Parts: sequence; structure tokens; C-alpha cells
Amino acid sequence: MNKGKRPIGKILMILSVVFFYLPILYMIIFSFNDGKSLTSFTGFSLRWYKHMLESADMMDALSTTFSIALLATFISTVAGTIAAIGVSKSKKLIRDLMEQANNLPIMNPEIVTAIGFMLLFITFHVEKGYVTMLLAHIAFCIPYVMLSVMPKIKSLDPNLADAAMDLGATPWQALTKVVVPQITPGIVAGALIAFTMSVDDFIISYFVTGRGVKNLSIMVYTMSKRVNPSINAISTLVVVIITIVLVIINAAPALFAKRAKRNSIGRRNVLVPAVAVVCVLAIVAGVVTYNNKKEPLPFEGQTLRIYNWGEYVGEHIIQDFQKETGATVLLENFDSNEQMYIKVANGEAYDILVPSDYMIQRLISEGYLQKLDKSKLNCMDKLYDAIKGLPYDPENEYSVPYFWGTVGIVYDKTKVDIKDLEKEGYNIFLDQKYNRLAIQKLCGGAKVLDCFTHTGSFALNAGIAGAKSVLGVDASELAVRQATENAALNGLGDTVHFQCEDVFELLPELEKGGEKFDVVILDPPAFTKSRSSVKNAVKGYREINLRGMKLVKDGGYLATCSCSHFMTYELFTKTINQAAHNVHKRLRQVEFRTQAPDHPILWAADESYYLKFYIFQVVEEM
Repeated sequence: MNKGKRPIGKILMILSVVFFYLPILYMIIFSFNDGKSLTSFTGFSLRWYKHMLESADMMDALSTTFSIALLATFISTVAGTIAAIGVSKSKKLIRDLMEQANNLPIMNPEIVTAIGFMLLFITFHVEKGYVTMLLAHIAFCIPYVMLSVMPKIKSLDPNLADAAMDLGATPWQALTKVVVPQITPGIVAGALIAFTMSVDDFIISYFVTGRGVKNLSIMVYTMSKRVNPSINAISTLVVVIITIVLVIINAAPALFAKRAKRNSIGRRNVLVPAVAVVCVLAIVAGVVTYNNKKEPLPFEGQTLRIYNWGEYVGEHIIQDFQKETGATVLLENFDSNEQMYIKVANGEAYDILVPSDYMIQRLISEGYLQKLDKSKLNCMDKLYDAIKGLPYDPENEYSVPYFWGTVGIVYDKTKVDIKDLEKEGYNIFLDQKYNRLAIQKLCGGAKVLDCFTHTGSFALNAGIAGAKSVLGVDASELAVRQATENAALNGLGDTVHFQCEDVFELLPELEKGGEKFDVVILDPPAFTKSRSSVKNAVKGYREINLRGMKLVKDGGYLATCSCSHFMTYELFTKTINQAAHNVHKRLRQVEFRTQAPDHPILWAADESYYLKFYIFQVVEEM
């Protein structure tokens, strides 16, 4: 019976090994890929290892990761072992309470621990950086060490230390020569867990760091929007280092056993070369430091703190700037304005911030920005007038543009008729162009509400169709400004108006004020760009459609759409139906549309079917 089960066990073991180690092997192979592709191997090359070694940010992150991991491992192992021994000698009640308290940080979600550390450092005005990250790592590693050491202590004879002292040993000797050797396996296991946890940690590190200090986890996260293949190289290096450490730890007992047989002369013979190597390294370091001494630069010793979007800075700009000026640049990255705002609002200070337009306005209004000293800026007269004096900072008192881009559109002359292109202009590339034409027949003499109007395309089409009044709403002040200009250019300034508001906040206010519209248009941005966020997206679509139906007059029209392929036709239809049921409205489908023909739906590619556009007549339930 047992023999019959052995092949199954071996198969399961092989599958488990493949499952756990194949991704690592895949990563190692592609770290030697010559191209940038993460799926196609184009040839063997050390290109990404060279890029890694030349990247000051990567090497700094690597150095920070392992220096903190080693220090945190050593300190937490010593502290955790002493604490475990102390707890074991306590009364049962105290011992039980301490063990439960020790388990709490382990069971606690990391995000809670991270926020706790962040608030602690903010409260006591501790400047976040290397030291705060080290302290946090020590704190969350200690419970794991204690958890590993405690079982070993419990397995010892409680009278062992007393017996040693009865035979003449001092308390210190009893601890170091009797107790510690017996619990060494637990100490080693705890140290390994602490080292692994420290190297692997992201969440806590991210919340407690500052001054440009980053470990590998933070660096990988900041690069997640645009994966750099050199990450494969640095990850491979980490795997190799950890593997070497594990081999050394497992081989150490056998090596120590052999070394124990050697005499003191042999030990001295090992020590002398080691000391010599250290001395040589010290001399080399001294020579390099001496040779690198140069004349002081204009900003030598000064520090520039920058908070910018991930990978918005060229690879060599920071290094070149530091070489030219002598200043030290501390660059931190964020991936959303809200993330940046939280750190600033919690007391983090930076010399330069790079937020988006609406966030600049918020930071100004809340007093987080200081005015620019324009006497030190020689670039203002070189800026294009169109990017100066924008609504969020009309006088450029607090901000200057970071960059300005131009988008070019390439088209295939064999697919697009030149006559249609000249007639339609840029409208030929719009996926909603025919849907905007479709609502015109509903808008003659109507009162229209266009939500998420952006630059006002649906609102303008309603105005062109002869609407009595049109209100376009969008959260972007820049978009509203452009939409207003578009209305004026089309001679619709008297009937088509725009308002900068959050649609989710405005719709309940309009309902409360008793407003009603003949036509309500809902053209939101994609509420979901991944499968994981579909559930929240459904809530968003249900909310706006529910509110929109309430604002439509009995017998009026609702035009609603979704531009995310993750929001499938079936799910979008079900969501609208639920919204209608919740507000006791009957829907008569007037029309169902998708994207324009220049955005074809490919049956072999689900993502190509992204736009769903409904027109309903909304009627009160009897």
C-alpha cells in the first residue's frame, strides 16, 4: 500500500518544486536576455547586469537593503534571544501575557503596523530615513526571533543553568556556555527568518522611509508602471546572495567541527590572512578616497529633496547634476497625487514637488507650498505662453511647468480616405463620434446635463442640435476651461455652460434641489482598468446611473456608457437594470451602440470590445 503511494508522493514533490522554483529560474534566464522583452529571449547578454552596476539608484537600494537586513538581523536576534530567555524565567501569568503580546505584531496586518510606525515617528518629530527604517525592521523582526527561540528554551531542563552554577560556573558562563549552545538551532532559525523578512519587506519600509532612502522592494514598486529588465538582474543577484548565505549556514556546523580539531596556531594562521586582507582593503579605500578629492563645488554639502512621479527622471540626470553642483539629491517617487499628498500633509518636507494641476491648487489653498523666488529663475521668459498662467496658478507664483508634450497621430492611407480625413479632421479618430451624433435627435429644445464632459464633446453636440440649455460637468478645471473655449469657438457660449465639480458630489445636490433634465448623458472615464477592481467599478456605475435616472424627467432620456473592456456587456447591462430597479424606474431601450468602425471589435481579442453605449427612455413605475 505504501509502495503504491510513493510515485504519487514523488510526483507531488516534483510539481511543488517546479511551482516554487520555475518562476525564479525564468527570472534568472531572462536576466541574461539581450532585449527588453520579458517574454521573448533574443540572445545571451550581460547588458542588464552592466546597467545594474552603472545605476547608482540600484546599487544604493541594494546596499541599503542588505545593510539594514544584516543590522536588523543581528540586533533583533540578540534582543529577541535575551527577551525569550527572560520571559521563560517569568511567572506563568506574565509569561502567557508576554507570549500573546509577542504574537500580536505577527498576526497584525502589515499595513496597520506600518501606519503605526509612521504616526509614531511623526508624533515625535523623527526625520524619516535610514535610521527609522532600521528601527522599524528591528521592531518587527524581534517577535519572529522570540517565536523561534521560545520552543527551544521550553524543551530545556529548567534546572540546567542552576546545575552549572552549582558546579562553579558564573551566571554569564551558565548562559553563554550551557544555555545558548542548547538553543542555537532556534537562534539561527530566528536570525534567518529575521533576515528574510527584512530583505522582503515593502509595506513597512515604504511608510517609514524618507530622505530618498529606498530598499529593493520600494525600488521595484516605483518601477512597476514600467518594468525595467535590469530588475531581473538585481533580483538574480539577491537570490544568489541569499543562496550563498543559506549554504554557508548549513555547512558551518561541519566546518566548525573540523576547525575545533586544529590547534591555536592553526587558528592564528587563519586570522593573520584575514587581518591582512582587511588592511589591504582599508589602504585601497584610502587611496581611492584621496584620488577622488577635488576642488569644492558651488553647492558642496547641500541637499536637494525631490518628490516626483516614478521614472520621470532620466537615468543619469541625478548623477550628472550632483557631479556638476556638488549637491546631494534625495529623490523619492510616488505613483499618485493622493499618495504624495498624504506624506506632505503628515509633515514631510521637500524642496521640489511634481504634482498634477488639481493637486497644485489644493496644496496652494492649504498652505503647503511657498512662493517661488523668481529672481533665481532664468527660464520663465523661455516658456511657451500656452503653458503659463494656467487656472490652478494664474500668476505662476508657486509653480512652473515640469514638461510639455505633443502627441502625433499616424494613420494608414490605405485604410483612411483622404477626403474623409479633410472633412472630419481629428473627429475621424474619435471612438464616440457617431454616438455623439446619435444624441442630437434627442436634444432639440431640451434641457441637457452632460456628466464627465471632459472637453465638452457631448455637450457641444447637444448645443448644435438646438438644446435650450446644456450644463457640462467635469472635475478637471483645465478640461472645463478648454470646453468653455470650445463652446465659444462654436458660437454656443449662451446655451452651453460648464462647471468644475465632482460628479458624484454634484448629482445628489441637484436631486436635493429638485432639478430635472430632459436628457442626462453619462460618459465617465473607465472606472476599472483591471479585473481586481471590477467590484468597485460596478458600485461606481450603479451610483451614477441611479443618480442620473432620478434627474431625468418622466419620459426623458438617459444616455449612458462604459469604456472599460473589463466591464462586460452583460455586467454593464445588469448594473443599469439594478440601478433602475432601486429607484423604481422603467427603461425603454431606444438604442444600443458601440465604438466607431475605426476602433474595430476583434473576436479574438476581448479587450477590443470596450465601449458600450445605451440610450434609454426613462419612465416612472406605475
